[in-house]
Amino acid sequence: MPCNEAEIRQALTEAFREVDKDKSGHISASELQVVLESYYKSSGQKGNAAKDAQDFLKEVDKGGDNQVSLDEFINFFLQLCKG
Repeated sequence: MPCNEAEIRQALTEAFREVDKDKSGHISASELQVVLESYYKSSGQKGNAAKDAQDFLKEVDKGGDNQVSLDEFINFFLQLCKG
C-alpha cells in the first residue's frame, strides 16, 4: 500500500508539535526523553529513555545541532514509509 504523503506529513507535524513542548521548532533530547519515559511506563516496555533519545537524535539530526527540526523529523519517517 503506497504512502499518502500529505496525510503522513500532517500527522507527523502534529506529533512533532506535541513533543516540542517549548515550541522552539526543534525537538531536544530532553523533550524526546520525556515522551519515551511516558511511553515505556504506559506500555510496560523496558527501555533506557535517555540512551534511546540520544540514539534517535544521532540518526535523525542531519544538521549536527543535537536537536531535530520539523523537516528532519518528517524526512526521517517518510523514508521509513517509502522503505
